[in-house]
Amino acid sequence: MVSMDLARRGLNTAALSLRFLRARDPFDAGSNTICTDFVTWLSREKGARVLEIGTRRTEGGAPTTRRHWAHSSAEYVTSDFMAGPDVDVVADAEKLSESFETESFDAVIGCSVFEHIKRPWLAAPEIGKVLRPGGKVFVQTHFAFPVHAYPYDYWRFTREALETLFGPESGFASCDSYYEFPAAIVSRELYLSAYGHSFLNVCCVAVKGEKRAT
Repeated sequence: MVSMDLARRGLNTAALSLRFLRARDPFDAGSNTICTDFVTWLSREKGARVLEIGTRRTEGGAPTTRRHWAHSSAEYVTSDFMAGPDVDVVADAEKLSESFETESFDAVIGCSVFEHIKRPWLAAPEIGKVLRPGGKVFVQTHFAFPVHAYPYDYWRFTREALETLFGPESGFASCDSYYEFPAAIVSRELYLSAYGHSFLNVCCVAVKGEKRAT
């Protein structure tokens, strides 16, 4: 039989979570339309220069690059901080501008990589540096996901976290985000498992601001 103390703790946790959920509905974004709109845009950008970060294929793994998102005439550059399959350029995401010219890419893609970057607050403005004005970045990372180290697993993100990382301070004029793959988090030690919405992934598309006239 469940003790009253355990049940009370569970109810308090659930109530607190519902209180904060009212601040922002996690479903208020356009869901996957943000991603599909980005892919549609990129597929039509003839001759675009595209950078994808964190592309090194694990041993025995399948290719994970999104090269097929881009137009066939695009120059598609893949990078990772370690050499290996599917890596064109070895580059540190926290120091991209040391490996690539500033304002040299029309788009940057980072899928399942930001949770592995030690200092993502340095990587976001570096992406802003290598993007051309009006260029776009697509990031997919995790909100709730099992620990997975390739080689290290540092972070989990909310929509607000991505919108902050890819905000004006990093050179971006706009940032739209969404959650995907609803999930349930269950603890063996907590009687009530439902405390609000959980998701496996969180994604965003941010647009770099245009140059201001001097």
